Amino acid sequence: MNFLNSGLLSWLVPFILLPLLIHLFNRKFPKRIIFSSIEFIKKTQSERSKLLRFRHLVMTLLRTIIVALLVMAFLKPLLDRFGSSSVAGSQKTARDTLIVFDHSLSMEHRADLVPARKRALLEAEKIISSLETNQNLNAIAVEREPRSCFFEFSGQHDAVLSFLNQLEPGIQTANFDKAIALAARHLTNSKNKASGADIYFISDFQRENWANIRFDKLPEDARVFFVDVGTPDRENRAVLDVKISPSTVLAGETIDLEVKLGNFTSEVISQEPLELIVDYTNAVDTNYSCPAWSQTSLNLTMKAPAPGSHTIEVRLPEDDLMEDNTFHLNLNVLDKEEVVIVTDRLEPDTGAPHFVRTAVNPYRDLEGSLLPRLLNSSGLDSANLATTSKLILIELGALNDDNGAALVNYLQRGGGAIWFLDGEMDPVNIRNLNTALGDDSNLPLKLLGWQPEKSMPDGFQKLSRGNFKSDFLRLFRGSNRQNLGLLNFTQYRQATASDDTSILLSFADGTPALASANIGLGTLLMANFSIDEAHSNLARQKTFPAWLQDLVKNIASADTGELYHEAGTEITADLWRAETHDLILKNPLGTIIEPTKARDGERMLIGFPATIPGYYRMTGNDGKLRKTFAVNPNPGESDLRLMDRERLPQRANEKVTDSNTEDPDRAHFVSGTEDYQAIQNGTQIFHWFLLALCGLLFVEMLFQMWFRRLSS
Repeated sequence: MNFLNSGLLSWLVPFILLPLLIHLFNRKFPKRIIFSSIEFIKKTQSERSKLLRFRHLVMTLLRTIIVALLVMAFLKPLLDRFGSSSVAGSQKTARDTLIVFDHSLSMEHRADLVPARKRALLEAEKIISSLETNQNLNAIAVEREPRSCFFEFSGQHDAVLSFLNQLEPGIQTANFDKAIALAARHLTNSKNKASGADIYFISDFQRENWANIRFDKLPEDARVFFVDVGTPDRENRAVLDVKISPSTVLAGETIDLEVKLGNFTSEVISQEPLELIVDYTNAVDTNYSCPAWSQTSLNLTMKAPAPGSHTIEVRLPEDDLMEDNTFHLNLNVLDKEEVVIVTDRLEPDTGAPHFVRTAVNPYRDLEGSLLPRLLNSSGLDSANLATTSKLILIELGALNDDNGAALVNYLQRGGGAIWFLDGEMDPVNIRNLNTALGDDSNLPLKLLGWQPEKSMPDGFQKLSRGNFKSDFLRLFRGSNRQNLGLLNFTQYRQATASDDTSILLSFADGTPALASANIGLGTLLMANFSIDEAHSNLARQKTFPAWLQDLVKNIASADTGELYHEAGTEITADLWRAETHDLILKNPLGTIIEPTKARDGERMLIGFPATIPGYYRMTGNDGKLRKTFAVNPNPGESDLRLMDRERLPQRANEKVTDSNTEDPDRAHFVSGTEDYQAIQNGTQIFHWFLLALCGLLFVEMLFQMWFRRLSS
């Protein structure tokens, strides 16, 4: 137990002896009593002397205790709480104080229209007001990349409070591992580290952010306090993610959107509304269902708009956390794209090349989004390949060195190619291309001889295994997988896969049927089968045109830009220097922000932080749109379920020592002004002593009445 007025101790303690001194002094001055009868006098003196002697001892003891209680009340005793063992008064050693403030999306959940962030600010104000003026203070805002108010602890309490009050609504994830590491650096570099420190974690303690947090980086003498500003039973519904297929969107084609939704409530969602908004115009109204505390996926389709930049939003009805009810996408739609079909067949309008060209664009007058163009392998040069990013190689003859070098260069700079291995010279071509690539990179497959027909049961081979998570096989997911069972192949090669090759399809005998690999920046897809009707029934299947178009669209992605960015990240854009002279960048609120610029020759790298969900737009002085960037919060912040409160103090109490002991006074959950003041000085209990003093005065009065009755 400590005393707030410990400086008065030496002055007040002697007063405790005052009743005893009065008692001893009164014994030397007995009262003289005159009686009329000697016998009566003897009897009365005998009785009263014993009674008086007993009464004086009791009264002296009671009054000594009363004076002692009064002295203790003047000293203002403090009861040790939360590990508070500092000396009170002027001899007190000031400990550093660090406020670690959760600035994540979950803190924007509104209970009674008040977000948890506002309640956290009130608690921070109470903590700061409980500090002495000589105590140093700092604060850390926990975001994706935590940041602190000062580089070191400071006595400017008002500046810390201003730093916290100026925090905008949070939309980021909170990285508490990095925040604890930053806190440990501040405490290690503190000029007052010998006196220890108090660390306040103000958070809603969302399970996603706190599940695996450890405190072993913090100094052992640091006290840890958790301030919970969350509310129990928080529920939320959110749009978690939206994926678009194909990766390259061409004007007029059908787009598939896979919408991932989260129902973090205790109620089953049944036929709730969902909206798809394209360019701020309602495009699709639908409903979705989802079990309680689970996630679901919903597939939507839409027709791609005209070429250019477009915005797509997927919206749910508003709830107590509105920031994750709308998911933003930036969609760049391209015009029709050319696909070069390279073949050495003498009659390219027949056989496999004919089926491929028809499947690429099966529409009348080539109204589809892909435009096929036939080319002989001798035409493989930089001029012909510079105009396309899609190649289909089928029934190739021998490639000369120049053609092979042009193909390698095309792949390395980001082009995509599908190679049907149905040509007699394909094994030689593969060896030559591998030589041109060098030892660090190999084509997906190495070919041997043709598979003998006698090894095929029933005279043909079937597919048996596939990697259906790949976008190349997305048309065969789920029940559509049975369509692959309809395929029969009578000719394919013995083959082995190279390193870093992804086997997408395999025949029943284990031979790779379809494999992909990255060659430089490009993608090469090798199909170990033929489309010719004499060697397979693939060209006659209804799924063949759709599958081939899907393969073509996924082998190389044109520069369609990022669909969206995560809140809290740094967005960069590469522009021509001439485009940046009159550049105007506005955030989703319409406020002009100044980006950073870094010159790289004739190009300019533009950068800015994404701090608000929605659309950031770059325009010129003429108002013409140049680039759009969509920003969404981290989906992990939408699940608002709380961490088990008992586990956090247990983790923080673990000491990092050889004995692996625990300090039960190191970490506690606290809240309110009373707790914060108790952390600094302990709990004041002088009123207990005053109550005891009043009780003893009452007891003394009762004794006086009793002794008076006995005397009478």
